[in-house]
Amino acid sequence: MHFTYYAEVQRRHYEVSAYQIRLGRFAAIFLNITDQKQAEEALRKSEKRYRMLFTNMTDGFGLIDVIYDMDGRPYDYRYLDVNPAFEFSLGVNREQMLGRTILEIFPNVGPIVIEKFTEVALSGKPVHFEILSQITQRHLDVYAFRPEKGKLALILRDITERKRIEKELQESEEKYRNIVETASEGIWIGDPEARTIYANKRLTEILGYSQDEMTGKFAWDFADEAGKPLIKKYIERRWQSIDERYEFKFSRKDGSPLWTIVSSRSLFDKAGKFAGSMSMITDITKRKEAEAKLRETLDNLEEKVKERTIQLESAYKSLEESEKRLAEAQRMAHLGNWEWDIATDKVYWSDEAYRIFGLKPQEFEMTLSKFFNCVHPDDREYVNKAIKRALNGEPYNIDFRIVLAERQERIIHAQGEAVFDRKNIPVRMRGTVQDVTESKLAQQKIQQSEERYRSFIENFKGIAFQADENFIPVFMHGTVEDITGYSEEEFMSKRSWKDIIHPEDLPRIYEEEERVRNARYKASGEIDYRIIRRNGKIKWVHEIYQKIPGRNGKPDSYQGAIYDITERKEAEEALAKMEKIRIKEIHHRIKNNLQVISSLLDLQAETFSQLETCKTPEVVEAFMESQNRVISMALIHEELYKGDRIDTLDFSAYLRKLTAELFSSYSIRNKSIDLKLDLEQVDLGLDTAIPLGIIVNELVSNAFKHAFPAGGEGEIRINLRRTETADQRDGSGQDKSCMEKGGFDYMLTVVDNGRGIP
Repeated sequence: MHFTYYAEVQRRHYEVSAYQIRLGRFAAIFLNITDQKQAEEALRKSEKRYRMLFTNMTDGFGLIDVIYDMDGRPYDYRYLDVNPAFEFSLGVNREQMLGRTILEIFPNVGPIVIEKFTEVALSGKPVHFEILSQITQRHLDVYAFRPEKGKLALILRDITERKRIEKELQESEEKYRNIVETASEGIWIGDPEARTIYANKRLTEILGYSQDEMTGKFAWDFADEAGKPLIKKYIERRWQSIDERYEFKFSRKDGSPLWTIVSSRSLFDKAGKFAGSMSMITDITKRKEAEAKLRETLDNLEEKVKERTIQLESAYKSLEESEKRLAEAQRMAHLGNWEWDIATDKVYWSDEAYRIFGLKPQEFEMTLSKFFNCVHPDDREYVNKAIKRALNGEPYNIDFRIVLAERQERIIHAQGEAVFDRKNIPVRMRGTVQDVTESKLAQQKIQQSEERYRSFIENFKGIAFQADENFIPVFMHGTVEDITGYSEEEFMSKRSWKDIIHPEDLPRIYEEEERVRNARYKASGEIDYRIIRRNGKIKWVHEIYQKIPGRNGKPDSYQGAIYDITERKEAEEALAKMEKIRIKEIHHRIKNNLQVISSLLDLQAETFSQLETCKTPEVVEAFMESQNRVISMALIHEELYKGDRIDTLDFSAYLRKLTAELFSSYSIRNKSIDLKLDLEQVDLGLDTAIPLGIIVNELVSNAFKHAFPAGGEGEIRINLRRTETADQRDGSGQDKSCMEKGGFDYMLTVVDNGRGIP
C-alpha cells in the first residue's frame, strides 16, 4: 500500500509505504518528501504566473515550429502558441492560427519576414526588424530568437504610436528648419572643435559667405587677428557648460567689420557628452555706428547743454506765448481739451471747453456727473458706452448733443482715449471737444444739395459729361444707353465717344475742339451732329460744352451736356420741306400771274394795233416792252419753281431762255440778227437775278430797236464769266458789293456790232 501523508503538527509531507509482515502485523516506511512537494508547488505557481504573464503581457508573444523542405532548409512556420496581444497585433484569432502555417494564414506576407525567420532558424542568432500588419495596418517591431532548434519565439511590439510621433517629429523638424532658414537672426552650430557644421541663410548673408564656404571652417576663421583668441576662450567656456551672451566683432568676407550680439549655449548628447555649441547672432553694426556717432555727439554735450539751456529759456517764453495762442486758437476753433484723473476723480477742462458747454471758464470744478448733466438725455447712454469702451482700450470718436443753460441744443464732436499703467489699468483719460453745430448744419445742407443733384441727374433726360484735356470723357451720366445703345461703363473703359460720331460730322467736331482748345480763357459753344447707335440707327444730338481752365499746373478740362434732338431735327426737316413746297407754290403762282399780265399786255397791244384811231407804233412798242419785262420776271419765277433750289437759280440757263423769248419777239421784224452766248454757270439770288434780268432785257431790246436799221445784219453777244477775287485785283474800282458768296466777281457783258449811240 502506497500513499502520501501530511503531518500538520510538523508541517511535513511523507510518502508512506505499508505492507503486512505477518498476520496481524504491519510495517510502514515514512519518506520525508516535504522539499519535493514544496518544489512541485513552486513549479505550479511559477507556471501559473508564467501563464498569467503570457496571457496579460502587452507585447505579443508567439511560438512557432520550423518546417523544413527535403534539403533541410526552412520554408514555412506553424503556430504552436500565441498570447492575446499577438492575436490583436496581427488581427487573427488564436483558434484560427494554432496548427496552421504563416503562408496559409498570410499568403501575401512580405518576403522579408520569411527571410528573417530563415536567418534565425539557420544561424540561431536573434534578429530585429519592423513590419506593417496587412490586416490591422499597425506598425510592429518584431524580435525573433531560437529557444531551441526547430522552434522560433516571436515578440511583437506595437510601435504605431511611435511611428506617428516620428512622422510628426519629422514634420516638426522640417517646420523648424524652415523657421531657422528664414529667421532674421544668424544661427551657427559647431562641433566640439568649433568647426562649422551648420549656418543658416541669414548668417551667410551678413558674413558674405555661402553655406558651402562656411561648412568645416573654425569659428575663429570669421574673426580678425584680435578676435581669434577671444572666440577660442568663448568656445572653452562652452566645454564648461557655460551659456552666455556677449558682443563680438566678426570679419566679413570682404574684410569689413560685422558687430554682433552672440547668444551661445552648449550642446550635449544623451550620454551627457559635450557635442558642440549653438549661437544666435544678431547684426548690430548699424547700432554700433549710431553709438559711435552718439559718443561723438556726447563729447560736445556740455557745450550743447549750455546752448540748450538758453534755448529752453527762450522756448519757455515761447511756450507761454504758445499756450496763449493755443487758448486763442481753441477759442476761434471752438475746440477744447480735457483730462480726467480716474484715481482722484478730478477733471481738468480748458477755458474753451467751459465756453463750449455755455459755462464761465474755471467757474467751478468740473466732475463727470456735471458733464453728463450737460449731455442731451437721449445721448447720455451713447456717450457713457463710448467712455466705457475707452476704459477697455478702444479710443472713441463720436458726435453727441448738449443742452445749454438757455435750453439751446448744440452738437459736439468728441475724441477721447485712456492712459494705462504698466499693469494695464486705466489711470487717466484725455480728449478734446469741439462745437461742430455749424459744420453739421452745413453738412446737412450739402447732403440735401447732393440729394437734389442726384435726383436731377437721375431724372436728367440727356447725358452729362466731363472730359480731360484730350476731350476723352472721364465721367458720363444720364440716359446714355437710351441715346447711344451703349452703357456708361463701356464709354469709360473700351469705347471712345468719337467712335459713334457719324464720319461726315467728325471734321466739324475736330475743328470745334481745336477752336475751344486754343481759346485763352473760358470758352463755350453748341453744336449739332449725328451719332450711330449700337443698332446702326442714326440719331441727331445737340451738345453744349464749356472749357474749364486748369489751375496750379493742372490741364484744362471740359464739361457739358448732350441731348437727343432727333425728333426736333425730323420736325425741322419736315417743316423745311413744307416751306420749300410753299415757296415753290408761290413762285408758280407769281409766274402764272405774270404770264396772265403778259397775255393781257399782248392782247391790249394787238387791240391798239387794229384800231383806226390809234395806229401809233410807239404805243404798241410800249406794250411789247412792258410785256418783255414781265416775261423776264416770270422766267425767273419759273426757274425757281422748276429747280431744286428755292432761293437761287442758274442765271446762265435763265439768260438763254430770256434771250430766246426776246429773239422770238423781235425776229419778226429782223431775222438777219445773230445771237452769240458765252455763259458760265452762275448761281444768283432772287434779289440780284430779277433786276439783272430786267437790265439784260432792256439792253437786248434796245439793240433790236436801235442798233440795226430795218433789215440790217448784225450780231448781239452776251458774255457771263467769273473773274479773280477782289483781294487779288489791283484797284480795278469794282464795287465789293458785286461779289457773290465764295469771294468771286461775275462779269456780265452785252454788246452788239450795230451802229453806236448818235
